[in-house]
Amino acid sequence: MAALTLQQILTPGNVLDLFCDFTTPQKNKLLILASTDPRLVFFIINSELTEFRSRTEEIKDAQVEIKKVEHAFLTKDSWADCSKAIHLFDVQEVARQINSKTGAFKGVLHDNAKAAIRAVVKDSRLLENRDKTAILQSL
Repeated sequence: MAALTLQQILTPGNVLDLFCDFTTPQKNKLLILASTDPRLVFFIINSELTEFRSRTEEIKDAQVEIKKVEHAFLTKDSWADCSKAIHLFDVQEVARQINSKTGAFKGVLHDNAKAAIRAVVKDSRLLENRDKTAILQSL
């Protein structure tokens, strides 16, 4: 298989494995690229729902199940946290991580997952309107 270009990697709906210095502990996380215009917007994929995410109703409603059976890159059913848009990566940082092998393209989100994420984003009161608009136009 030919190597993907950065433009191909930076397609909304793709899942990337990137090093996240904003998590505790700092580690690589799977991230869904939800939009690229006017800036990169990601959602984190978590393998479990934390007590906080399942206790807080509005945040719990913003968790979208991502099924392993539809996503070969997952080791188990997981959750896209659509309660918070991540803007902490720019194109240069993604390129740096991909080129240095600290980051990687993992796969493409299944259409069912994309539709579920769009539905959550459309009704979200947690996301900024500009992020909602960008995600709904991109994903």
